[in-house]
Amino acid sequence: MVRWRRSSGRSVTGWEWGVRALMRKGNDLAVGVGLSAGAFAEQEQYVKDSFKIGVNSLNGNPHLSENEVKAMRWDTIRDQSAYDNPDFSGESALKAKEEVGQAWRQTGHELGFGSSDSAEDSGLLGRAAEQIRKQSGASQAPAGQAEQLRTGSGQGD
Repeated sequence: MVRWRRSSGRSVTGWEWGVRALMRKGNDLAVGVGLSAGAFAEQEQYVKDSFKIGVNSLNGNPHLSENEVKAMRWDTIRDQSAYDNPDFSGESALKAKEEVGQAWRQTGHELGFGSSDSAEDSGLLGRAAEQIRKQSGASQAPAGQAEQLRTGSGQGD
């Protein structure tokens, strides 16, 4: 064992053992008072909440926040269904259509195609594919060959 010496000539290994003894006494005190139980309880609660959120994601309301799910009782989570109180109204359908349209407009804007007035912009996907093709350096040849194979044109001509 290497022993370092201070200017006073005392060995550092004695200081090391003193620190170890103090750490052991501190740990014994913490165990005796129950300080480690708090960390265990937090971890246990975290695991329980994670399972609640996981079960809710399989059969529950997908629109609930994590805090709302954590506050629910297990029997409530168990008994709920994704089909509880569905909203099949026309107003709900229109709202969903507007949200989908907005998502497509935002996607087009993020891809650099500007803001389109309608989600049914038929050129959106074609322009996206063309932009990807240009960035990757891919040629049109494979696409043309695939189209010929699909339609059967160019065979035996």
